[in-house]
Amino acid sequence: MVSVLVAMACSVVAQPNLLANGGFEEVRDGLPVGWAFENWRMGGVPGVGGGGGRAGGAAASVTCATDQERGAWRQIVPLQGPRYVYFAAWYRTSFAGPPPADGKGAVVRFLFFRDAAKWDHPWIPSFGAPPSEDWAQFSKVLPASKEITSVGIELFSLSAAGTVRWDDVELRPATDEEAAAARREEAARMDRAPEPGETGYAPEDGTVAPLNPPVFVWLPVEQVGEYVLQWSPDPAFPEAATETVRSSLTIHAPRHVFAPGRWHWRFGCERPAPVERVWSRPRSFTVTEDAPRMPFPDVADVVRRLSAYRPRDFLAPGDLERFRALAQGELKPSVDAMRRDAERFIGQDLLPEPPRLPPPGDPNRGAEYTRIFRATRPFNAGMAACAQAYLLTGEERFGLEARRRLMHLMTWDPEGSTSLFHHDEPGTELVRLCPRVYDWIYPLLSEEERRKCCEVLAIRIPQLHKALSDMRFETHPYSSHPMDYYISDLTEACVAMAGDLPVEGMLEYVLTQLWSPFYPPFGGPEGGWCEGPSYWQWSTASFLRTFSLAKLATGCDLTQRPWLRNTPYFKLYCNPPYSKMSPFGDGQSSPAGGGDTMFKLGVVLRDPYALWFAEQQQRKPWGLEELLFRREGLESRAPTDLPQARCFPDIGLAAMHSDLANGARNVHFMLRSSPYGAISHAYADQNAFILHAYGEPLAIASGYYPYYASPHHAQWTWLTKASNSILVDNEGQQARSWLSRGRIAQFATTDYGHYARGDARWAYPGRLKRFDRHALFLRPQSDAEEAVVVIYDDLEAEQPATYQWLLHALDEMQIDEAAATVTVSRGQAHLQARFLTPSGLAFSQTDQFTVPPEAPNMPNQWHLTASTRGPAARQRFLTVLLPYPAGVQPADVRLLDVPGCLAAEIAGTGLTHTVLFRTEAPSRAPVSLAGTQTDADVFALARSADGTTKAVFSARWEAQRP
Repeated sequence: MVSVLVAMACSVVAQPNLLANGGFEEVRDGLPVGWAFENWRMGGVPGVGGGGGRAGGAAASVTCATDQERGAWRQIVPLQGPRYVYFAAWYRTSFAGPPPADGKGAVVRFLFFRDAAKWDHPWIPSFGAPPSEDWAQFSKVLPASKEITSVGIELFSLSAAGTVRWDDVELRPATDEEAAAARREEAARMDRAPEPGETGYAPEDGTVAPLNPPVFVWLPVEQVGEYVLQWSPDPAFPEAATETVRSSLTIHAPRHVFAPGRWHWRFGCERPAPVERVWSRPRSFTVTEDAPRMPFPDVADVVRRLSAYRPRDFLAPGDLERFRALAQGELKPSVDAMRRDAERFIGQDLLPEPPRLPPPGDPNRGAEYTRIFRATRPFNAGMAACAQAYLLTGEERFGLEARRRLMHLMTWDPEGSTSLFHHDEPGTELVRLCPRVYDWIYPLLSEEERRKCCEVLAIRIPQLHKALSDMRFETHPYSSHPMDYYISDLTEACVAMAGDLPVEGMLEYVLTQLWSPFYPPFGGPEGGWCEGPSYWQWSTASFLRTFSLAKLATGCDLTQRPWLRNTPYFKLYCNPPYSKMSPFGDGQSSPAGGGDTMFKLGVVLRDPYALWFAEQQQRKPWGLEELLFRREGLESRAPTDLPQARCFPDIGLAAMHSDLANGARNVHFMLRSSPYGAISHAYADQNAFILHAYGEPLAIASGYYPYYASPHHAQWTWLTKASNSILVDNEGQQARSWLSRGRIAQFATTDYGHYARGDARWAYPGRLKRFDRHALFLRPQSDAEEAVVVIYDDLEAEQPATYQWLLHALDEMQIDEAAATVTVSRGQAHLQARFLTPSGLAFSQTDQFTVPPEAPNMPNQWHLTASTRGPAARQRFLTVLLPYPAGVQPADVRLLDVPGCLAAEIAGTGLTHTVLFRTEAPSRAPVSLAGTQTDADVFALARSADGTTKAVFSARWEAQRP
C-alpha cells in the first residue's frame, strides 16, 4: 500500500475524521475522550496533556522503562467495507538508551473487525515508523474488505525504553487518487522476489509438478489478510474452467488430482471497487501422467476415524494384537532386550520442575539452556520407554511407571519454565511424548487423570501451532527446531489426542505444511541436507516417522516425495558408514552415524544401498520401530556399481570418491558452496573442502560443537578460519547470514575424473568480485595407483588484498617452505599438499583455537595458513593434493608453462597425469598439452610409462564465468 510522509498533491474533497478527538485536546478524568489505554500488564505508562503537542497543544504519550514493556492508545470506530481508508498521525520519539534494534521508533496496529464485540478481527496489520526526535508524519492507505464493520487503531511504543508522543491522528475514507495509487503498489508487490529466509513461489513458472496435485505456495503481501487463488488449464482463467479458493495462509493443497497437461495459476486479493481483485502474474506448470498422486485429505474425516480406536499413535486397528504376537514370537529376543532396558527406569526419582532460564543476554543462558534439556531428556525418555514396553508386552508394571511419570509432568506449569515460549526443548518434547504415552497407556489412566492430561495438553499443544503460525512457517520454514521438532511433534500430538481435544484445525494446518513442496526445508529434490550429516540422521528419522504416521492416519503416502527418495544418497556419498568425521556442519567432529535411519529408509524405499550402509554400522531399529520397519527379505547391495561421485546442487555439495565401497582404500573429497549460506547448523565455509583417505580424516573441517553458540562455537567453528577455504586480508566470510552463500556452478563425473566448480563470491560482500574454486579429482586406474586432487582457485578482489589459503588437520603438519610443500599424517595415511602457484607463500601453523572448546575430550587441532606476501587485485592458486598410504612415495609434481592456462604434471607409480585449467573466459582456441590438442577449459590426461593414453577427462565451462 502507499506510505506517505507528506500530504498528497491531489484534489481532495474534505472528508470527516472518523476518529474522535484525534488531537487529544479533550481530556476527561485524566484520559483523552474517545481513547482507551492498554498495557497488557506489561508496564507501559500512559500520558496526556497540554503543551507537548505538535502545535503547542495536547498530545498523548506512551512511556516504557524497558524494551520489554508495552503500551498503546486504542480507539475503535465503525467502518463499513469494502473501501480504502487513509490513516495519518504525527509522532516523535525520545529514547532512554539505544534506539530500537528493529528500526521502529513508533508502531501503529490496525484491527479490522468483522465483529468488534466478539473481538473477531481477520486482519491485524502493523507498521513501524523510524525514530524521530522532531515531529514527523506517518501515513498509510489500507483496504477494508466487505466483511469489515469496524476498525481499531492502536498507537504503540515498542522495542526500546523511552517515550513516543502522538498527535493529530486522522482516519478517513481514501480519495480515488489515493486508492488507485494503493492498488498500483499492491499489484507490484504481488510478484516480489523472496527475501533471505523465504521460500519462493510454487509451482515455479514453466516447471513440471513433482506430485499430483501440486501444492501452491506464494509469498505474503503486506496488508493482505485473505488471498484468492485460482488455477485453470486456460491462461485466460475463464470462470467455467477455473477453480477459485480463498485462504488466509499463503499455501494451499488441493484435495483432488489434476488431469495431465499444462496448467496455469495465480493468486490475488479482494479489493474495493472499481477494481474488485488485484492479481499476481500467471504462472504455468505441467502435470505428467506418472506424477505420484497425493491429494490432500479430508481432515474432519481423518479425525473421526482416529477417534474411533486406541492405541493409534503409529498403530492401525488390529496392530496391537499382531505386534504383541510378534513380540512373543520371532521378535522375542529383541523385545526382551527392550524390556530389560525399560526395567532400569522403574522407581527412579521423579525429576523436579526445572528453574526458569536466565534472562536473554545473560552469558549463562546458553549453558543453562543446555543443562536443563540434558536433564529432562533422560527422564522423558524413560517414560516413553516404559510406555513402549507396556504397549508391546502388556505388562502393567511398565505402564504404571509411565503413568507415574506422565502424571508428574502434568503438575508442571504449562506456561512456566517448560513452556515452549520460555524453553522450547522441553516445551516441544513434552508435546511429543506426553500425548504418545497418554495414547499407549490409555487403559491404565483414570477418568480424572485423563481430564488432567487433557487440561494441560490443551495449553501445551496449541503453543506449537501458535509458534508455527506466528513465524508464517509456510514461507519462513528455515529454522531448525520448528521444521523438525514442532512440525513432527504437533502432527503426532494431534493424532494421539484426536477426539479428546479439538485438534482438527491444528491437524489441518500441520498436514498442509507436510504437503508443502518446500518441506523439509533444508534440502531440495536432489536429497541434500544443508545442516550436515549429523543433524541429517536425527531430522530424517523424525521426518520419516512423521511421514509414516501421516500415511497411517490419512492413507496418503508422503514417502513419494523426491527429497526423501534421494536423501539416502546424500548420507551415502557425503558421510560413508566408515567415516571418522562428519563434515560439514554441527556435529562434524563425530564419526558417521545414522545406520538405523538408513535401515528405515532402505525398508520404506526398498533401497539396497541404504541397507548396505546400515549393515556396515551393524545398526537397525528396535522396539516398536522394529515392527514398523521390517526388512522382510530385502537384500543389500554395496555401492560398487554406482557412480563414484555425486553432486547435490540443492545444498551446494559435491562428493567425490575413488572407491566408495572400500573404506580402507577410499579417498573421499568434498567441496561445499551452499546457496543456504551460513545459517542454522551450517557455517561460513563456502568453497571449503575436506579430504579423508585410507580410513583417516586428513584435511578436516575444524572446530567443535560443545553447545549451540558457545564461545568456541561462535568464535571459531562458525567462522571461515575454521574451514579449508580462503581468507581475504585475514578476514573470512559473513557469519550467521543467508547472504554468505555460494553455489556449485558446475559438476561432471567420469570413471577417470570428477570435477566441480564452486562459486563463493557472494560470501565476501564488498571484497571479492570472484572466488571460483575448481576441484579436479583423478581416480586411480589400477590398484597400483593413488588418487590425485588438483585445486585451482581464481580470485579477484574489489581492492588489492592478501589471500590466506587454509588447511586444517588433527595432527601437526610438516612444512617445507622452500619446496612449498605441506604433509599431513595420521595413522597409516598421509596427504601431501604441493603449492605450485603463487610462489613465495608464507607458511605458518598453530594448534590453538581462538577460544578453547567448553567440553572434555575435544583436543586441539592444527591450523595451517599459506599466505601471499603482498596485496594483489587478482590472485590464482594451483595446489595439488596427493593422498597416499604408508609405504608409498607421493607422486612428483611440476608446474607446466602453457599460455593462458595453469597446468601441472603429476608423475606417480605407473601413470603420469597432465592437468590443465584455462585462466581466462572460455575460449575455443586449441591448446597443446603433452602432445595432445584440446579446446577444453578443464583437461586431464593419464599416460603410462610407454606414452600410451589410458584415460582422458575434459570439461567446458557451461557459461561465461561471472
